[in-house]
Amino acid sequence: MEMSKKAYNRFIYPRTILENAACAYSGIADISVIADGDTHICAFSKCDVPVSLVISEFGNYLIEMLNNRNDIL
Repeated sequence: MEMSKKAYNRFIYPRTILENAACAYSGIADISVIADGDTHICAFSKCDVPVSLVISEFGNYLIEMLNNRNDIL
């Protein structure tokens, strides 16, 4: 089973955004969010498609979530 990790700056990506995105992606991958100082580490496993694609699309989804959040503030 292929697993990969990606770090996200906690000042840009709030934990709630990461956890909501991980929940949205639960149908195609297991994504766990771990706090680590100024970053949150997302661990990607059990991906239905190549993990590199999941990480890339997950990043796009995070940006969209942040943009939508800012629209309602």
